[in-house]
Amino acid sequence: MAVPQDARDMVICVPPRHWLIQPGDPAAPADPGVPDRVWNENETQQLLELFREGQSPSEIGEALSVAERDVVVRLLRILMNAQGSLDDESLAFRSGEAYSRDDQIRLRAMYADGCSLMEISQALGRSPLGAGWKLLSMGLPAR
Repeated sequence: MAVPQDARDMVICVPPRHWLIQPGDPAAPADPGVPDRVWNENETQQLLELFREGQSPSEIGEALSVAERDVVVRLLRILMNAQGSLDDESLAFRSGEAYSRDDQIRLRAMYADGCSLMEISQALGRSPLGAGWKLLSMGLPAR
């Protein structure tokens, strides 16, 4: 077996955090995801109108008296047809890490290529909610 010439030839595999948590451990999450907030038609229209005006999820949440997370989840469900649990961190081995410039380029390219939020999040090692939130902060989807 050949020894790698430098660190670029090495691959380091890090298991997802949930693999390291033993059953019954108090650190184990009690619920795999937070249920979505229920939005009525009027709230949804206001949300989309504020988004199209260029307001950030934080500003929209403030204007509608809704948590920013709920705004992001609703926008992802509408604009990216996001399905299932958006909080699923089972493959989010990079959760909590800052997005590098390369990550952002890849995120933008995958979105432009029509990849689903699930495909994007898996490729980047992020939760669908994390990847979608980053897309929104980058001004995508287009308003």
